[in-house]
Amino acid sequence: MKITVFEYLYRDAGNYKAYGMIPVSGVVGQEQEEAIQESLICGVNFVAEYVGIPTMYEELWKYSAGPTDDDHRYHEYVGFRQVDDEECADISGSIDISDLVFRFVKAAEGCHS
Repeated sequence: MKITVFEYLYRDAGNYKAYGMIPVSGVVGQEQEEAIQESLICGVNFVAEYVGIPTMYEELWKYSAGPTDDDHRYHEYVGFRQVDDEECADISGSIDISDLVFRFVKAAEGCHS
């Protein structure tokens, strides 16, 4: 069975990367993708905590024994794609696409107010 996932990444100032994906329920159409893209900071970034999704910077801490001066809070939007059950077998839960869009829009409103 195919599952849609929201993909994003964290890239620290040293260009080290950690990737994340979240299963998404509901139909992801052009309208939903555009709403998220319009809410991004500088067209690509968002703050995971503001959107209520897992942060990925902690994934890099295992290599540095904790936070470094290269850390910041911005994550990068990658997009949506279809995956097999096996690819996201270790990921629990999912988020409804309308909820995800709502979270991005609300986060953007908070950044611009």
